[in-house]
Amino acid sequence: MADNGYDTGSGQPSAPESSFSASKNRPQRRIDRDLHRDRTKVERFFSRLRQSHHLAIRYDKLASSFLGLLHFISALFWLR
Repeated sequence: MADNGYDTGSGQPSAPESSFSASKNRPQRRIDRDLHRDRTKVERFFSRLRQSHHLAIRYDKLASSFLGLLHFISALFWLR
């Protein structure tokens, strides 16, 4: 038993076809896949850094200890 609301022959007129197509009017861009892959890695890395609670709050008051924590967390991500 099927739902009558989804029948194709319900007698309702379909939407009029448009002669305008946005995808044909827009020029195709060439994508450098290596650059895109590298940019994605960097974006994911900073996203993971933002998820780290100690870096987001910045408990360390000295720049040197903050940088040390940044290096430590970066090494942990790299080892995964």
